[in-house]
Amino acid sequence: MGPPTHRSARQIHRQHQKPLQHKKPPARPQKRAKETPYFAVFEPFQIIYCQSCKDLVPTSSIAIGIHLQGPCYSMPPGPKLDKAALQARALLTTTEDDRNMIRRRGELNKLAAGADMILPEVSWLRPAVNGYFCLLCGQPRRNRVVLREHMRRVHDGENDMWGTTLVQSFRNAGADWLTFRVRRRG
Repeated sequence: MGPPTHRSARQIHRQHQKPLQHKKPPARPQKRAKETPYFAVFEPFQIIYCQSCKDLVPTSSIAIGIHLQGPCYSMPPGPKLDKAALQARALLTTTEDDRNMIRRRGELNKLAAGADMILPEVSWLRPAVNGYFCLLCGQPRRNRVVLREHMRRVHDGENDMWGTTLVQSFRNAGADWLTFRVRRRG
């Protein structure tokens, strides 16, 4: 037998201790996360817009699903996506499932051109800018060149039949899609 091994009292004490058992905290009932709506309806025009990027979204369920899979929400395909698209589509009960955005844009432009269609400035859109409107039909435009093109094409080249106003625009796919007249709040 060899020489006795030396162990300190601290090492002996640790050897006889029970390992520490970490207690789990008591289970708390988790609050259910509220479902945040992805889209909302802009009432004056009965159009759906994305709450994240503030772009207009076509009213077809397919277009809504495509937007949900894009950079705003990056939802994977599946039942959750389908459910969200149906919920968004259900926001508009009076508008048909619209696959023809050009026809819908024409209808909305006619509505925006109404003489009494001057809305309060929408705070969550890009700020209102000085724009122009046609005195003959009321079409608002952000740019004088675009308004002159409208005058040439629609009104057979009438000149100087425009006024100035404040305008705001909804966007779709990054481009101005629907421009309407506004007045400053306050």
